[in-house]
Amino acid sequence: MFSLKKISAFRSFLLICTGLLLAIPSALADSSLAAATNTDGLKKENYELVVIGDSLAAGYERGFTEASVPYGFAEHVYEQALFQGIRTEYSNFGILGLRSEGLYNWLLAAANGTTIAADEVQANLADPRAEQIIKETSKLTASISKADLILISIGGNDFTKLIADLDNIEGSSFKDEIKDSVVSSINTILQQYSANVDNILKQIWELNPSAQIAIADQYLPIPSPGSIHEYDPNKAEVLREGVKQLRLELESIASQWNKQGHKMVIADADKAIKGKEFLLTSIMAKDIHPNASGYKALGEAYSKAIWGDYLTLAPRAADVPISIIVNGKELSTQYAPVIIKGRTFLSLRDITDAIGADLEWDAATKTAAITLENRTVDITIGASTIRIDGETMPLNAVPAFMHKINNTGKTYVPLAALSEGLGLQVVYRDTLKAAFINE
Repeated sequence: MFSLKKISAFRSFLLICTGLLLAIPSALADSSLAAATNTDGLKKENYELVVIGDSLAAGYERGFTEASVPYGFAEHVYEQALFQGIRTEYSNFGILGLRSEGLYNWLLAAANGTTIAADEVQANLADPRAEQIIKETSKLTASISKADLILISIGGNDFTKLIADLDNIEGSSFKDEIKDSVVSSINTILQQYSANVDNILKQIWELNPSAQIAIADQYLPIPSPGSIHEYDPNKAEVLREGVKQLRLELESIASQWNKQGHKMVIADADKAIKGKEFLLTSIMAKDIHPNASGYKALGEAYSKAIWGDYLTLAPRAADVPISIIVNGKELSTQYAPVIIKGRTFLSLRDITDAIGADLEWDAATKTAAITLENRTVDITIGASTIRIDGETMPLNAVPAFMHKINNTGKTYVPLAALSEGLGLQVVYRDTLKAAFINE
């Protein structure tokens, strides 16, 4: 995005390791899963979401330290993929301070299978993780090569020097000839940006012609006209025109690539932030990055560009600790989930109905046999083991139990154990207090 001043070097090691997800309770984190379902219902490998670009891609917020965990637009899009009923894996390669030229250099090395140093990607990168991340370019290559969806945020850092120089010009000195010079500089940067973006897309599609790409335009985190903190209106006019031109450049690029059979959409970051700069960014503290609400707004912009919607959970009653979403549909039941020792338990009939599994109950042994396609899981009330396709396995959770609700006994089973046994993916998102179950 355009900024008011050049971002100072980020001095604390930011814990946004490649592919990092928010903390997942052990009850839901130990599912090793093999198959997935895409939006057409066809069995396939996991839907792969890859994020590349700058500090927005990395999810950086003002005040982040090495202990911080990101919840940026990419994490919102990841959750939206789960909401869609898509069995998704996620990798993040965002680098603080990265410019479009740097991303192109890195992707060129990835496409050519060559090793490249951080300074060869871009000199003086502010991100303390840059050397280690770029050293493992082969991971980027592998991730892009199998990606279904690639999110890109790039370009804001292309303009930081120009904006810093513009800030140093006194308003009274911003005459026509200086204005013309600034406009000319913006146009020059835009031309190079457009060329870099075009080359970035070319390198990605050389690695993976079928990947869908979602890229954001740029927002301008300066006070809106009429604000009590209004930015110099003459300078603002020039910058806002630059934002419009950048959007037009992206639309032209997208049109050309889409005509060639590729899939590219543009997230409207400008619309998401414009007029709400003080609410959605840290600009009052002279930090142009989004805050948590700003990243949510950007996540909505990406999601609407990709899926046409941004899904949310239904309100939970006070006694319901967690929401359950099965194959994109939120579970609605009078029998609330129960959490015991960090493990989630559900009413057996509710979960089998939701996933479309067959259920047989042996009253003599108090054993439920749950079958989904070609897999069967046997769970016995009170047993410390379960059977998966006839093989006895230890149950690393509180055993299934009979739970009395309104004088009705309901069998409650550990969600993770049942789902893993049936080959389902379970992802817990603490940010939403929700568990996603996808086939």
